[in-house]
Amino acid sequence: MSEDESMEDSIVEEEEEEEEEEDDSSSESFDEELKLTKNFVDALARIELNKSNYDDYVLLVDIAHDLTDLDKIRQSIELFSQAFPLSPEIWLRYLKVEAAVAQSEEEIDELQNLFERALNDYYSVDVALEYAILASRCNNTKAREIWEQLLPAYGYEYSKGRLMWAAWRDDYIRREPDSPEKLKKIIKRFKEELLLPLNQIQLSYNEFREFIEKCQSMLPNFDRDSIDSEFKTTKTILQKVMPFEQKLSHLEAKSHQERVDIFKTYINECAEELEEEYVQVLYERMITACCLNESVWKEYLSYIQNRSKDWTPMDSNKSKIFRQSDMDIVTRGLRNCSWSADLYIEKMRIFEQNKKSRQDIQSILETACAIQYNNAEPVVKVWLEYLSYLVRVTNFQDNDEKEVLRKNFNLAWNTLGWQYGNLADCECEILKFWGRVEYEKFEDGNQGKQLWNTVMESNDNYTKTGLWLEFVAMEQKFRGTEGARLIYKRASKVPDLNDMSTLIYSWIRFERCFGSLSHIRFCQETCEKMLRQNRKKHQSGKRKVEAKKDGKRKAEDDSQHQNKKMKEATSVSKEEFKKMSISKPKESNENGDIDLSKDNVRVFFSNLDYNVTTDDLKEAFPEITIISFNVITTGKGKSRGFGYAELSSEEDVKKALSMDRRMLAGRPVFISRCERDKTSRESGFKYSSTLEPNKVFVKGISFEASNEDLKKLFGEFGTIKDVRIVTNKAGKSKGIAYIVYDNDKSASTAVMKLDQKEFMDRVLSVAISAPPPVDKHPQAKTNVSSFSGSRKATQKTEQKSRISFIPASVQKASAADTKTLSSTPAMSNDDFRKMIMK
Repeated sequence: MSEDESMEDSIVEEEEEEEEEEDDSSSESFDEELKLTKNFVDALARIELNKSNYDDYVLLVDIAHDLTDLDKIRQSIELFSQAFPLSPEIWLRYLKVEAAVAQSEEEIDELQNLFERALNDYYSVDVALEYAILASRCNNTKAREIWEQLLPAYGYEYSKGRLMWAAWRDDYIRREPDSPEKLKKIIKRFKEELLLPLNQIQLSYNEFREFIEKCQSMLPNFDRDSIDSEFKTTKTILQKVMPFEQKLSHLEAKSHQERVDIFKTYINECAEELEEEYVQVLYERMITACCLNESVWKEYLSYIQNRSKDWTPMDSNKSKIFRQSDMDIVTRGLRNCSWSADLYIEKMRIFEQNKKSRQDIQSILETACAIQYNNAEPVVKVWLEYLSYLVRVTNFQDNDEKEVLRKNFNLAWNTLGWQYGNLADCECEILKFWGRVEYEKFEDGNQGKQLWNTVMESNDNYTKTGLWLEFVAMEQKFRGTEGARLIYKRASKVPDLNDMSTLIYSWIRFERCFGSLSHIRFCQETCEKMLRQNRKKHQSGKRKVEAKKDGKRKAEDDSQHQNKKMKEATSVSKEEFKKMSISKPKESNENGDIDLSKDNVRVFFSNLDYNVTTDDLKEAFPEITIISFNVITTGKGKSRGFGYAELSSEEDVKKALSMDRRMLAGRPVFISRCERDKTSRESGFKYSSTLEPNKVFVKGISFEASNEDLKKLFGEFGTIKDVRIVTNKAGKSKGIAYIVYDNDKSASTAVMKLDQKEFMDRVLSVAISAPPPVDKHPQAKTNVSSFSGSRKATQKTEQKSRISFIPASVQKASAADTKTLSSTPAMSNDDFRKMIMK
């Protein structure tokens, strides 16, 4: 073979190898793209099932960027933005992609809208600087509009504000031809910047001086001294600002509350020296850094509402940040803290102030009530605000409007009862307000008294002197002195008043003013009796405390004496101690001594039928060799349903553990490792308590359904790894089960296809398994007492009960409305709207 032919063959071989490498690389890239596409679809499915999981949206956006698919990136951003405001980091990543592909004027206009949306979500200098880069690509008119938005707002930011001013100068000097007007504009901007306490502002001052020296011939009468004087003031303010900025910069990401506290102190201590715009930028920075803290939104809203009414942004300042209204702030706040009852209340007040319609304010109530709060307190607050609004706008000369108001009070009370049961409105705030409205606005003392009687019979309200005195005042206004006197007498019969002396002196003054001689004598006798009983009770309690202390001291003395005797009885000499032999460790229990050295080949059986024997166990578990079985018994020799089985080897132990919950004598047998020391046992729940995308949770299944029935039903949607029907200790089905698939997609498909489907005459409820976390420190249930039973005052640490009824006479007008509603556990916004407007 010639040398040329050999070279040609070598070249061909190299080309073939390169093609093979390219094919392999292409194949790997294709596989990776398929995997990411599947993950994207799965993330979309999870979001469809639960639209409130923030992490799913973040994952969706990340996958879209990994795919480098612009359509999918846009889709994921739009979905995310509909549910939540996007963080500056997410916006910035997306905007850089859009900026890279935007070429036409229409595309740049659309990109400009995206930047505006991003800056409306959160204050961010990084996003603003990227927006400034876009300005450099625009024509003069559009660039001027962008800079009018950016410079006044983002040039005030401490750490990167200088960069914004420098970017403006570079862009302005590049665009504008030299002229006196250009020079004046640059100097004006320098002056504005040097008034701000910004990081490294000295560098801007040095740059300004260099600029002035270069242009000195064009500025013969320039007053540098005044600028120097103002800059000294700026540096003084900067010294006060810097410690707070340094604290903020050194905080860890998770120090949320500390960050809030620093910002609040920063604003309170520096606001007087700073311009209004700078202070508002501090608020914007605070809500960006602490967006999930409702208190920062409330403080910002209060600042906007209470700052000087005379203050308005300068005409030259066209930034949207400084032109926000209180409505803008509360709307942004609820996008971040959708659970905040206080923000919903503020929104109602703003709507009322702006003369919005009753339907608009009602929609705020509906949105707030649709949130699943852990307790009733936030819902009570929102209802009270809505009801107080209705009281203000109701025409009490119109019987129809009065009836609508009564129906709303009744709806509020009953809705809370249906949603939260006995824990709804424990302080009876709705009823207190309703009762007072009946007295004061409806002028119906009979219904008002019945409502207030219900209040006093709830929880420990009967012990609260303030409520009795409020009751007295309303009765006196409606029924005169005799009505008030009856309430004083009722209150005097309560032995546990929290402020007895205040009630006594109030009653005495009342009788001195309105009563006869016999009334005064009766009042004084009754009050003296109350004081004697109170003193007697106080002394008795004091004696009990002292007796308890004496008993404790006596017990300590007895304990010390007993310990001394035991020490003497158990003491041994050194010679006797040396003679003692130490045996192998053994544990003594109800059935004698057990050799602990063999615990590695033992397992613990529990939930056994009391009649199960060792032979029964061997027959039920033929796969393992049971050498002996030690059943734990009571003092009378009866089985307690559990015990320790010694097996032939550790391999048998592993086999036995895999047979956990095997049925024996009609009961599932629980099998676990032999760990006698409770501190060494594994803590926590046996099964996962977090989201498991490949596992579905099914409830509502027939009690007769078997594992095979469920495998047949759910097997249509993918390969099933496990089916577990949850049973009680007797082995009876609880009507719930877990189905484990080999992938997430099968589980999602099963949920979509089988949820609410009828199976074996019952309707199934199917969802992705996401059990709540197991409470490792459950709180003990507390007892409550009603007014009609024991009058022992509820302790501060106990949960208070709620009287969930309304006097019959008050309910008459609305009985027909509530009759059909009492069986409905939850209502939609439309349900609320229809009921309120009946």
